[in-house]
Amino acid sequence: MIAALFAVLGVIVWWSCGTSVYHNYRATRSAVEQFHQYLDGADYESIYKQTSAAFRSAATGFYINSRDGYVFVNQSFNTQFTQGQAQEAFVWLMDNGQPLLQMYRIDAPQLH
Repeated sequence: MIAALFAVLGVIVWWSCGTSVYHNYRATRSAVEQFHQYLDGADYESIYKQTSAAFRSAATGFYINSRDGYVFVNQSFNTQFTQGQAQEAFVWLMDNGQPLLQMYRIDAPQLH
């Protein structure tokens, strides 16, 4: 009787864990599809809004704009170097889908 009870409890626990794993898989699969829709629509703000705090602290910001037929991507990152923390800024010019570095700046007062 006790063995049967443990067997039933084991099946319930196994089924519960399995459905949780499957739910997480389906949720992330759906998130990937949503990410690609945002990416295809150049909706970078929506992508950024759905990032974790760790992602946002690593990539402190970005924006994309278009001027005179050119697309520019501006990014800033908090970067940890061996000598200390720095903030890097990049401006990329998109040319046929390829980023070309337009500007780079680093601000690291403690490294001077």
